[in-house]
Amino acid sequence: MAGRPSKANQKIVKKLMQALAANPEGLWVRELARITKLDKSTVSLYLRKWLWEDLEIFHGSPKPFKLVRLKAYKHDELGHGMVPTTEKEAVASYIG
Repeated sequence: MAGRPSKANQKIVKKLMQALAANPEGLWVRELARITKLDKSTVSLYLRKWLWEDLEIFHGSPKPFKLVRLKAYKHDELGHGMVPTTEKEAVASYIG
């Protein structure tokens, strides 16, 4: 059966998170695709569907261009607020 996967492929998530952690200033979606050797449509899908809560997305002046980087904050364990986080902690939450 063809179509979109119902859950994220952890190898793809790991590639994306490692590339973002290695570039804390952020990456354009096209460059993130080039670095991870994934199709830019796949990268966009993963960013939009499975990783959006941990990312900051900045749109460029021509709308199709997006700069993506890991957020500097995460929800605390009790869900009562936001606490600072490092890129290493953000990647570890996804790839263990």
